[in-house]
Amino acid sequence: MTIKSLGGVFGRNPTFNNVDVEGNVDVEGNLDVTGTAKVNNFIAGATSTPQANVEIKDATGGELRLSTSEPSMVVNDVAGKITWNAPDEGSGTQANIVAGEISLIATNFWDATKYTPSAIVFKTCPLNGPAMVEAARFTSDGNLAFPSGQGIDFSATSGTGTSELFDDYEEGTWTPNYTAATGGNLGGTQSRQGYYTKVGNKVTVQFYLYINTIDVTGKSGDVTVTGLPFTGSLGGNATGSLVVTEDTGQYGAFTNSPRTMKLSGSGDSLVLLKEISSNVEQPLQVTDFATGGGNRNIIRASFTYIV
Repeated sequence: MTIKSLGGVFGRNPTFNNVDVEGNVDVEGNLDVTGTAKVNNFIAGATSTPQANVEIKDATGGELRLSTSEPSMVVNDVAGKITWNAPDEGSGTQANIVAGEISLIATNFWDATKYTPSAIVFKTCPLNGPAMVEAARFTSDGNLAFPSGQGIDFSATSGTGTSELFDDYEEGTWTPNYTAATGGNLGGTQSRQGYYTKVGNKVTVQFYLYINTIDVTGKSGDVTVTGLPFTGSLGGNATGSLVVTEDTGQYGAFTNSPRTMKLSGSGDSLVLLKEISSNVEQPLQVTDFATGGGNRNIIRASFTYIV
């Protein structure tokens, strides 16, 4: 049945199948559609004029409600979605392809007895598609999350850098260790605290480390600080600040104290450097640690490197 723009249909609670409308449809009350409701208004040659409009108006504010008829839902079930289709071809590989989508999905089990977490997912169609991919989502905690390798693009600002994508931020803890080239970690009563912040490809670590009543049995060679949260990419070239406790009373000190540190060539540890003469530095050795009770070999340090 077709309802012409100058015609009309009257009656209480009429029900129709396959109705085409030319003109406007004004509904007072509810409009229930089982199947697909299409609003088409093709304008030949139109480039910027809206071709189809749906208006929802109410004295207290219009509402577009998308509901599922499923009595329960599991993870990734879709409760409702809005899609964009293009182009409007009758045939061909690109005919009526879904080019964009916003959906609400369950992120845990839903049923009639409780509200459980959900996420709003945004999908776009990349160059040469045809499949859509997730671009971003708002999580149930209210956070904006991106898939791995994606983030906030600052390329709108001019610059000469190799990347303007902010794709990572992380905070956490790590466990530093004094580790000898031969024999592994130094033994004794230890206190080890490490924290890190990663912004993009830059990692800043802070740590506090000491060993009381140190045990160097079977240990020899250079001593490095191991346990870094990420492996660096500029091995041997990054340096950081270092503070050494040198109280010769209760806490004792190194027999030869480290003065600075650098990232190891492999990028997975920090090389502690001691000054042996003016402007000459060498890696700290096991023999540079003070042994015996009360000698804690304390360092406090901050270090920034690139991954």
